Amino acid sequence: RDRSIIQTLVSSFGSYRREPQVTLRPSARSSYARILAQADMQPALILRYCGVVVIGAVICGLFIGWLSSVPTLITGCLAIVMAVRRRARQRSDELERDLPALLTSVASSVRAGIDPLSALAAAEEFFPPTSTIARELGRFNRDLVAGADEEVLVRDLMSSIANPDLELFKRCLTLSRRHGTSLADPLHRIVRVVRQRQSFRRKTRAALAMHRMSAIGIAFCATAIGGIQAVMNGAGITIAWAHPIGSKLMIGGVCLISLGVVWMMSMGKEEKL
Repeated sequence: RDRSIIQTLVSSFGSYRREPQVTLRPSARSSYARILAQADMQPALILRYCGVVVIGAVICGLFIGWLSSVPTLITGCLAIVMAVRRRARQRSDELERDLPALLTSVASSVRAGIDPLSALAAAEEFFPPTSTIARELGRFNRDLVAGADEEVLVRDLMSSIANPDLELFKRCLTLSRRHGTSLADPLHRIVRVVRQRQSFRRKTRAALAMHRMSAIGIAFCATAIGGIQAVMNGAGITIAWAHPIGSKLMIGGVCLISLGVVWMMSMGKEEKL
């Protein structure tokens, strides 16, 4: 009997065919559109910034020299990219700060007998009008009054901001709307999980900040020692540089220190935490 059961299980698993999973890599255009959506910036505004950068590069080329226009153009483009990423990170930080308050408000309203969507729409009044979560809830209220589909509204709620805790809340809200289950207890559990995650993230960022400062301190000490040697014993530095192996060792040391600093600064980015 056991043998027949094992044969049945083996045959059933053998007849099961998994479909091949195809992983589609996002294109550059979709990645840029996603970053702009996270920063809540329109492409027209980015085009204006690019126009200002091009005009500045042309002016530098006319007055200083055309060779200076290339660094100006590169610096301007990098400044635009950094500004967009900074804006996206700022919106994500604001949402992470206000999300526990939103979940607590919705959970308390649901426990009092209010519909979850009505509680979510009324939560806009508890946040400053200029905050990210207030603007997103304002869009949600306008679409809800316009008669949009409720499940689509919940799915698209703050979809431009990447936050795993928010996705957990939206899935919980969708399941409760589909099956009619109570949402108060799951929301309180989500609030507890969100606070634990935020505490863990703060501790991780503090530890990473300490390691980054250590790397910067080591690089600064190495640079200071090199500067002191160059000032106090410039002839020795010249002799060491003129040696066939000395110049390679110096360049290799600078490259290793720079690589270590870059590696430490790239650890634990906001997207990985």
